[in-house]
Amino acid sequence: MKLVSTNAAETAIRTLMIGSIERIEKSFGHLWGHYKDESEITDEEEEMYEIFMELRENILDYGNEQICKVKGIQWKKKH
Repeated sequence: MKLVSTNAAETAIRTLMIGSIERIEKSFGHLWGHYKDESEITDEEEEMYEIFMELRENILDYGNEQICKVKGIQWKKKH
């Protein structure tokens, strides 16, 4: 079994995080008016956008936590 470097693992995890978020936006962005002008967004689309942003934050937080595990450091969320 070949082990990868910490830098390669970090890059792979970041790519996975951003790629996953991008795929969610492509598949479901219409639900929160992703391609609309801000003035055209409905209340329902605004609610969906808030749900998406929470999911996005959770994905990024979890990925950053995994990167810290690879690096052998403790992860602390920055606010």
